[in-house]
Amino acid sequence: MAKKNMDIYVSRGANDSGNFTEFTVEAKSEGKYKRLKMLRMLMLVAWVLLVLVLMFTVGGVFVVAGALLLATGTWFLYYITAPMAQTEFRYSLLSGDMIFDKFLGGRKYLPDLLRVRVCDMSLIAPYEGDYKTQADNQDIKNRYEFCSSLQATDLYFALFTQNGEKSVVFFDATEKALKIMKFLNKEAIVMKKVYR
Repeated sequence: MAKKNMDIYVSRGANDSGNFTEFTVEAKSEGKYKRLKMLRMLMLVAWVLLVLVLMFTVGGVFVVAGALLLATGTWFLYYITAPMAQTEFRYSLLSGDMIFDKFLGGRKYLPDLLRVRVCDMSLIAPYEGDYKTQADNQDIKNRYEFCSSLQATDLYFALFTQNGEKSVVFFDATEKALKIMKFLNKEAIVMKKVYR
């Protein structure tokens, strides 16, 4: 993961009961995240080429001004497009809730995008085999992907009802998170060895 702005990565804190954990994972460069990174790179290259062409066609005083414009403009464009380059997801288990947040470019923090009571989840399982079929069911109206990749080795999903509609959330599981979820809802969870 990239260097973080610690102001937005402040933990939600600990729970005295020990039933607290949080985990942050960076979205892999695939699908829409790969397209966003490529778009950012194209924007930066187009900017540099545009300024260089103007510098050499106009010439004169614009060469010095163009060099300054090139440096400051490239830095500014790089800075404002940073959210396109890196997306991270964090989930927290706190007081029986599973809370999902999103971080863009190490600067923008989108808290509480989804909050679900673990006891309200009807199934918590690895995204594989027969369970994968249940997660991909056409009846599911809301799909949330708070995971590094849908091909991740420790990918889990949880089924729940949100506003009367079937919903699913995908997340990268950790051993501690699964233990807490088992404690909170042992009837719904399917345990599998995970590597974190």
